[in-house]
Amino acid sequence: MDLAFSGDPAYEGISPYIRKSFFSVDSHERGELLTLRHVLEHIPSPWNFLDGIAAANNYQGLLYVEVPDLEWILEHRAYFDLFHEHVNYFRADDFLRRFGDGVIFQSKSFGGQYLSMVINLESLRECRSSRACEGDSGLQAGFGKLSAYEDMTYASLTETHEIVLWGAAAKGVVFAAKSPEAIKRKIIYAIDINPGKQGHFMPISGVEVVDPATGVARLDPSSLVVIMNPNYEQEIRESLPHSQPCLVLR
Repeated sequence: MDLAFSGDPAYEGISPYIRKSFFSVDSHERGELLTLRHVLEHIPSPWNFLDGIAAANNYQGLLYVEVPDLEWILEHRAYFDLFHEHVNYFRADDFLRRFGDGVIFQSKSFGGQYLSMVINLESLRECRSSRACEGDSGLQAGFGKLSAYEDMTYASLTETHEIVLWGAAAKGVVFAAKSPEAIKRKIIYAIDINPGKQGHFMPISGVEVVDPATGVARLDPSSLVVIMNPNYEQEIRESLPHSQPCLVLR
């Protein structure tokens, strides 16, 4: 299988397969399998972007797309997964309406949080518009429940003495940023395994980020640890004192 180059202007490594440039129709070699992992949700005009990718690859080969799953977000009331860096949100039906039989594989990954699709690029040669969207009346209700859960989650923290967030990525940033002022004052720091975040502060909220060892050592027995992603619950609990109060955002 041919290996195509990828483009990333922010890349700081030395791999010859990654070019520090944005994608354009003429910027990269063709490949048999192209991948877009957590890219499409950041693109303002996603279908036009995919049209360009297909044209650049001469409408040949396969395209693997992985994005956050809107259905999972609504079902699990994960309001902290809606934030400014994601300008699009997708469901499996959105891809099926757009690409029809061109979607040759679909699945869920990362505990159902992500939606994965494999699209035959040949199908984009004639595909220029989505079929009519039906049955979306439940979306408004879903977003209503999500908003209500957000209010309920913060209300449940009113009597908490201190709050420590475990996870300073997107979920933690949004959770802290959207917290009512009375709750925000209770968040004393956040823990994250990413060395690039440690010793810095979360945007908007200004919450300090520390490494796990430091964070656990600073814990008060009454501090509530809010675990931002249930996929990491087990390994986080193994790092905490057995009796440490925890809230897992599911």
